[in-house]
Amino acid sequence: MKLKDVLAALGEEDCTEAVSPHWEESEAAFPDELPAFLQPGRITENMKWGRLAEYMAPQILEAAKRIAEDDNLLHLAWHCWRLMFHHPEFRAFSGFPTLEKSLGEDMKGIFYLLVGMELAPFLRDLHARMGVDEAVTRNNLTQIRDVNWVYRKSNEDRLGTSIGLLSWMKYQTNGELFRIGRMQYFIAPSLGYIEAYRNRETGEVIALAEDGMKMTDDGFLCFKGEEATAAWTTRHATDYQAGTTTGYVVSPGKGVVLKQTATLDLNVWQHVLGRGSLMLSMHIPAGGQMALKKCIESARDAFVFFQKHFPHRPVVGIDCLSWIFGPQLEDMLDADSNLVELMAAGYLYPIHWERNDNGLGFIFYRNDGDLENYPRDTAIQNTVLDWVLADKPWRVGGWFVLKDDVEQMGSRFYRSNFPPKGVKIKS
Repeated sequence: MKLKDVLAALGEEDCTEAVSPHWEESEAAFPDELPAFLQPGRITENMKWGRLAEYMAPQILEAAKRIAEDDNLLHLAWHCWRLMFHHPEFRAFSGFPTLEKSLGEDMKGIFYLLVGMELAPFLRDLHARMGVDEAVTRNNLTQIRDVNWVYRKSNEDRLGTSIGLLSWMKYQTNGELFRIGRMQYFIAPSLGYIEAYRNRETGEVIALAEDGMKMTDDGFLCFKGEEATAAWTTRHATDYQAGTTTGYVVSPGKGVVLKQTATLDLNVWQHVLGRGSLMLSMHIPAGGQMALKKCIESARDAFVFFQKHFPHRPVVGIDCLSWIFGPQLEDMLDADSNLVELMAAGYLYPIHWERNDNGLGFIFYRNDGDLENYPRDTAIQNTVLDWVLADKPWRVGGWFVLKDDVEQMGSRFYRSNFPPKGVKIKS
């Protein structure tokens, strides 16, 4: 079938460019029988592995039947499946059809959920070949449940997943993204922003800002496109002849760059983290159970897992860039809340971001800007909404924990040792 004919029949002509990669290959490989991921037995098995509730089965099976009976939907579903599992270089489904015209509000998300549910047999095979324990595989497959949960929150309890979340699920197909306990991780180079140093004798850690960052007066990076309004610019330089490095100090508790500099003796202070350093990039899946104990267990186990399975890619720590590490949360939430305890377990630092509303979609399950009508179903929704409606600053932030410090996360190690003894900070 021709792509333009399929999309025209579905009323999705505007999606041609997004859908076109590898279409001819998919058509050449189209099977004589119904694709396995649309067969009832396979769907039922995938639901079990993905921890979807049994009551969801009738609607999911009905959607699969609708797709199977419509050649246009069937060929598009087959193509999506091929892109998901046979083309590692294909990264995102952005721009793909919403399918509201052909499947309606109640079933459009199930189309993509059915494709995503095939993660179950794919990961079971991939992980077995990698020597990954089945318990880890099962934990990874909770992503099927999680993406459906997020979609339901965003779509009046309808079943399915969004195109964006399907793209995130695809990261697992390359054998790079793993859920270890509460968190997901993949190995990636640090994006920078800070240079961290460890005292060779005491083990204390201090981070200095990278050179040339455009800052607001209160020590945050300017939003993208607003650099011209910067109040000041960071400077960081190393004098190799003198054996020293000098830069602006980053406060681990405030998550800002202070207008204060420190000069470190490189015979005493070892550089341990900077732009390009390999890190476990942490992602926080949807759902609760964010107790600090679980987060520490996840971090500890993640270092063991990745050292075992990726010994050729040694990492120096964990980092995360997220709304969860926006420092304003400590002013909004109780000191013993799970989020605040997790923030305090690592080293906060400011990052460069596009907008001042980033992350609100994860809290309110919508990001259309109509703040007055955002939901107030949870305590954090109430607190955050009151904050942003009062026009108070909302920022995302960075957070890191070095590998050698994971056992000290519960002691607020970076904060309790700041500023490090013997470091002279100059205004």
